[in-house]
Amino acid sequence: MRATTLLAILVALPFAFLALIPSGVVDAWVYDVVRIASAIFPFKPALDAINAGLNNASPGLGKPLLHLAILAAAYTAIARVGLRRFA
Repeated sequence: MRATTLLAILVALPFAFLALIPSGVVDAWVYDVVRIASAIFPFKPALDAINAGLNNASPGLGKPLLHLAILAAAYTAIARVGLRRFA
C-alpha cells in the first residue's frame, strides 16, 4: 500500500508542475502541449479555482469548478468501465 501511494505521487508530481508553467516561458507549441496535458489532470483547474476564490481572479470560480466537475464525471465513467471489464 505504501509503495503504491508513493508511486502514484511520483507519477502525478510532474503533471502538477505543468500547471505552474506560464504562457510566455516556452514556445507556443510547447505551451499548447502543456495546456492539453494540464486539461486531463485536475491540478490546473484546482489552482485556478483556489486563485479565483482567494484573489477574485479574472476567469472566475465557475469555469474551473465546471472543469473539475467534468473531470470527476469522466474519471468516474472510466472507473466504472474498468470495474465492469475487469471485475
